Amino acid sequence: MNSIGIVSDINHRGELLVKGHVPRKTGTAVFDVRKQKVGKVLRTFGPVKAPYLLVKVSGIPDNEKLKLLNTELYAKDDGGKTEKGE
Repeated sequence: MNSIGIVSDINHRGELLVKGHVPRKTGTAVFDVRKQKVGKVLRTFGPVKAPYLLVKVSGIPDNEKLKLLNTELYAKDDGGKTEKGE
């Protein structure tokens, strides 16, 4: 598994904003340091060299999401490409 970036914020819908290293495909599974699934990439946006990832969280209560702030998240290597091949 490779690091996808650090959780920098949580929006009003409970989605995680991750400051990423490279763009990721929509639907890419995202894991925490314990290799437990956190959710999946909903959207990649911003500059290619420093993208932001919006991660839809699944199965984690709202009070537990706060513990993910400033933590590193991971994904299985998908080549770091978006669905458009950018």
